[in-house]
Amino acid sequence: MHAYLKSRRRLLVNASQSYVVADCAWQQGLRDAGKFIPDAVGHNVWKIGNPGSRIRKIYEARDHALQRLVVAQLKIQVAKKRIQDQQSRPQQVTLFLAVNHEL
Repeated sequence: MHAYLKSRRRLLVNASQSYVVADCAWQQGLRDAGKFIPDAVGHNVWKIGNPGSRIRKIYEARDHALQRLVVAQLKIQVAKKRIQDQQSRPQQVTLFLAVNHEL
């Protein structure tokens, strides 16, 4: 495996794990908020709260983790395409000719 593909894969795994943690925190935050506003749960309507509120911070952390995950996916796709392009391109060979002329 190419070094840059390896690093992109590691980035993708880390971003994926970060998103899962953030999404779990978001789901838990929704459940906690549902205890205070039980009618909103069935209507699938959630306010993300005032700036600086706990639920807003959780939502923004999840959104940021999702953005990092999407970027990591794009980077690994670009790295894979780069490898495919390198493998499909013919190898360039430099040929040096030495000519000895006698007069």
